[in-house]
Amino acid sequence: MKLLHFADTHLGMENYWRVNPQTGLHSRFEDGLKCLSFIVDTALEHEVDAAIFAGDAYRTCDPNPTHQHGFATQMRRLRDASIPLVMVPGNHDMPVSFGRKSAIDIFGALGTQGVFVFTRRQIETVPTKAGPLQVAPFPWPVRSNLMAQDEFRGRVKKKSRTKSKARRRRHRGAGRVAGRHPARHPHRARHGRQSRDFGKRILRRHHARPAPPCRHAGQCARFDYVALGHVHKFQDLNKGAQPPVVYSGSMDRINFGEERDRKGCVLVDILQKGHASYEFIPTPTRPFTTIRCDIEAGEEPTLALLQAIDRKSEQLVGAVVRVVL
Repeated sequence: MKLLHFADTHLGMENYWRVNPQTGLHSRFEDGLKCLSFIVDTALEHEVDAAIFAGDAYRTCDPNPTHQHGFATQMRRLRDASIPLVMVPGNHDMPVSFGRKSAIDIFGALGTQGVFVFTRRQIETVPTKAGPLQVAPFPWPVRSNLMAQDEFRGRVKKKSRTKSKARRRRHRGAGRVAGRHPARHPHRARHGRQSRDFGKRILRRHHARPAPPCRHAGQCARFDYVALGHVHKFQDLNKGAQPPVVYSGSMDRINFGEERDRKGCVLVDILQKGHASYEFIPTPTRPFTTIRCDIEAGEEPTLALLQAIDRKSEQLVGAVVRVVL
């Protein structure tokens, strides 16, 4: 069974650059569409059996129609190719108020054939051309949703927050999709921070920082693959062992903290039960380049800056550039 795992598209994250006068669209939004289109092209080229989106479609949970149209247009290409799409909301997709729907719930509400949006922790089976795919999604936990449950009603705010945090530590993640092929290929995917289900908190403050390894991957042994999102850096928390516990990373750079990160998606091949391999596929991202210039005492600042820029001239074409003096 072949899968395409991607996450953190974050359409609408329009840091830097400018509006394209020919299209009226922000150039960073166009960059995102280019990367997303490449991911779909990869799925079509390799004829995958299913695509798993592990959360954070947009910058916010209330995207504007232009961002929604861009994302939906690419997802429709998967549907038109009869490739099932499994979607789990991430923290950027989930509203903070109880009762409100996530940014990707609309795909499920339309009843689109071949599109499966999972907003609750449950075991589901998705039909594919290679056979049934069992999926165990882990959506991002929202405190207001927890407070609406009977066990939290009537509790004081402080105690509820404590219990809520404890539960979030157990189920840390914004849309983890855990999937498995019944009787043959169990696998799991998730958008969000790694949880104690796998042994330890793995996320530090910055999304681009490497996560600590998964110390208790044996708890995941019933899955063939664990697809994670939320952390923007591609990494395997169970490298060299089975099952792979993989953050696909974001499809494009968000800021200069991710300047040197590889961005892309993951092509997964489950050869047999208990054995999955994967390949990281880089997306055609716009480069980020930092020019650092230390002005020496008595040195003419403008000349020193121009020389520093000239030394990196080959790296500046089409790049987002910052200058640090």
